[in-house]
Amino acid sequence: MTTGVENRRSPRIVKRVPLRIVTLGGSHEAYSAVINRQGALLVTPVGVPDDSVIAIENLHNGATLRARIVWSGGEEADTGFKCGVEYLDALDFWGADYEQTGDAA
Repeated sequence: MTTGVENRRSPRIVKRVPLRIVTLGGSHEAYSAVINRQGALLVTPVGVPDDSVIAIENLHNGATLRARIVWSGGEEADTGFKCGVEYLDALDFWGADYEQTGDAA
């Protein structure tokens, strides 16, 4: 029986934060769709293969970190490519963006 409760290390928050990602294909503007302390769901203009390591810069606060692509959802015509990332660096990447009230995902 499923209880509907997820066992996560930190709550997920629906939050759009402007980002810059750096992949082997170059630097691209992107944004978050869902964030937590250990990872995020990103929307990017290019597809990035699973297990790729990328750099992400938070354009709100200038923080940067490395992350691994753990899920690629393909392209959505009106938004771009969705991908799930797990952070490789321990850092308070979201800062005040994570603390502000958002919708729980």
